[in-house]
Amino acid sequence: MVPRAPGERAAGLDRATWFAYAGAATAGYLAYTIGAVAPYIGAQLGLTDAQIGLHSTALAAGLVLAGAMVANLATGFGETRVRALALAAIVLGVPLLVLAPALAATLTAATLIGLGVGTVLGYTNATLGRPGGRLAQKRLARGGVASIVASFVGPALVAAGAASGIGWWLGLVAALGLVVVLGLELRLEPPIDASVAGMEDVRRRRRSVALPGGFWLAWSFCVGVVGIEFGIVFWAAPLLQRQVGIPLPEATAVATLFVVGMLAGRLALGLGLGASNAIRRSAWFGLGLAGVGAGIVWVATTTLVAGAGLLLAGAGVAVLYPLGVTAALASVPAEPARAGTRLTMANGLAVLVAPFVLGAIADVAGVASGWTTILALVAASSVLALGLGRRGEDPARSIES
Repeated sequence: MVPRAPGERAAGLDRATWFAYAGAATAGYLAYTIGAVAPYIGAQLGLTDAQIGLHSTALAAGLVLAGAMVANLATGFGETRVRALALAAIVLGVPLLVLAPALAATLTAATLIGLGVGTVLGYTNATLGRPGGRLAQKRLARGGVASIVASFVGPALVAAGAASGIGWWLGLVAALGLVVVLGLELRLEPPIDASVAGMEDVRRRRRSVALPGGFWLAWSFCVGVVGIEFGIVFWAAPLLQRQVGIPLPEATAVATLFVVGMLAGRLALGLGLGASNAIRRSAWFGLGLAGVGAGIVWVATTTLVAGAGLLLAGAGVAVLYPLGVTAALASVPAEPARAGTRLTMANGLAVLVAPFVLGAIADVAGVASGWTTILALVAASSVLALGLGRRGEDPARSIES
């Protein structure tokens, strides 16, 4: 994307990396803010709870579509145009979501935002996860910190706007400031798109060369660990309400300790405290923490014990996605953008499927039984971690200097 000077390479903090951190913040901000504004949209339009929930589904569907389409669109139209269109989708989707008079229009807006966020996230992953072992893990962790902090700020602005009388839309419209920052990157340093002949050569190569098995194994690992994350985010509060016997507002407050644990874990990894050359060992360590924490929450009967379990689970989950992205991108160093967009599809599928499966089991057998979905995903991801980096040299062993 942006040429890196030797000094910038050494620090891992070149201009492209800083803009990628802004991309991570934009993705986190919008993903969580859509959830925060959905109840206000429901009240405004007289929607049912199920209809309100469809907005998160539409956002996830946009992520999946971005993962499926963006690589091919970039081949045909060029990376610069596709990234500009992604920002345009967000710019169009935000006011449409605020002003739309009917459910169909708000769902269309959420899907447009999902398409834009998915594209931004794909290129963000490609930039932060470029091969570099521990440095790649640190970049991805720092991007995760930016995303988590932004995910707090967006809903807070929504609540502040609603409480002040300005309007709930304040937090959503504020996201356009981040879009301006991302647009500035395209203005300052437009990526060099391939010539027509070069694009045709890329098309032929992509038709004949599939992404390797090592990539898809790491991709599946990412599906599993994102499923763990969002399963806990969506269902921790209902579990605590029923199992510990506390009111839902209190349960929701306790459940935020999972995000606090994730923030602490990402900060530690971003500072290099948890980065490791041994990617499988790091994955198992994170999964161990996540599994123990989720297990504690599953059997907890007091708020204190449940909160401790959520903190532990969050710290473990925090390291997993950066490890999966590092392994996936290292398996296809020649096509980071293509791999990054496919990883966006993994995110969207996990958000669509995991909470739904947990909820379906909960409807039949109770939330505690549904929570076993989290434990099953931990076990499945542990098996997938066996193969991370086994096709050739472990991808986390290539340390960028």
